[in-house]
Amino acid sequence: MNFYLNWFKHEENAPDDNKSIGILLCLDNDELYGKYATEGMDNLVLSGRFALQLPEPEQLKRALTTVIKE
Repeated sequence: MNFYLNWFKHEENAPDDNKSIGILLCLDNDELYGKYATEGMDNLVLSGRFALQLPEPEQLKRALTTVIKE
């Protein structure tokens, strides 16, 4: 993910774009996995729970709004 975020920063972002973020989807909420998966990354990386299918659009909007506000 760090490779992709850095590539996007250099190749796709315009000079006035905000910094890119990555979303790391995990099977469960294990702080240790998240720590080691993201340690040393200078990009913002968010993590969440893995699901086999996406929730309904309104439920997804509410969940993303909650995460962004935190």
